[in-house]
Amino acid sequence: MTKISRSIEMRVDPDTVWEFMDMRKWTQFSEIFKKIDLSSAEMKVGEIATITAGPGSEDVRYSAQITAFEPMKKLAYSRSGGPLPGKSEWQILANGTGSKVSFENTFRDPLPEPVEKSMASTMEKFLSDMKSAAEIAFGKP
Repeated sequence: MTKISRSIEMRVDPDTVWEFMDMRKWTQFSEIFKKIDLSSAEMKVGEIATITAGPGSEDVRYSAQITAFEPMKKLAYSRSGGPLPGKSEWQILANGTGSKVSFENTFRDPLPEPVEKSMASTMEKFLSDMKSAAEIAFGKP
């Protein structure tokens, strides 16, 4: 098992960050995600998203079943059907100037060092994309 954790500070409140936690919006602000289809009109525990992502040279497709959904606080899902099964968890905490967003990926199998570095870089890129989108949308770039 491999676990990678990253976090970022954003100058927007948790309510604002939460708007960008809607998986269906991820393709709008980050080139990492190519397509995301959710099994229903709303995000909630038990719903399944089919995700096509392309952070590397080839797109990958996998399923993500939502396992925790606490508005303005937490989103978690299990990943299956792709090359890197495991789970992902997001947490949003208010701080004095906005929010701290933490993102953790746990991979079922150990990752070779180059893959682990690539995944860590992809996570950092996505957090940066989310921060830029949230701060620009709410006038705090």
